[in-house]
Amino acid sequence: MGRIVARILVIDDDDLVRSTVQAMLQTAGHEVVLASNGDQGLRQLESGPVDLVITDVFMPQKEGIETLREMRRRGIKTAVIVMTGGPSVRLDIHRRADVNYLQMAKAFGANATIQKPFSRQQLLAAVDEWLAPTKSRPVC
Repeated sequence: MGRIVARILVIDDDDLVRSTVQAMLQTAGHEVVLASNGDQGLRQLESGPVDLVITDVFMPQKEGIETLREMRRRGIKTAVIVMTGGPSVRLDIHRRADVNYLQMAKAFGANATIQKPFSRQQLLAAVDEWLAPTKSRPVC
């Protein structure tokens, strides 16, 4: 299969999504670490460094945006791609306003976002963009 290109943490509560993303990344030579919610993801980050985090938005226990905010609060600068299969815009009943969760993720420090369903090519393009050694990455 070749050398491992990067170590990537995938956080998603859906077993099928986790295993599908894992397979897509592994066929490209990446090592994949898995977590089913943000709390598990944060524990994985404590146990060893990763080159990239891919997280879902909507999960039980700790959602993706909460996880992202906690990473940035802790000073973890690892690039993060936020994905969602739910609507990127949802009516916020309390504020009576539309909320674009992918834009919100970027405001809280996500480096990129991707809407589910996505193709293998779309996922790998987003991953490659943030793993490219010549990429000028913003400091979050």
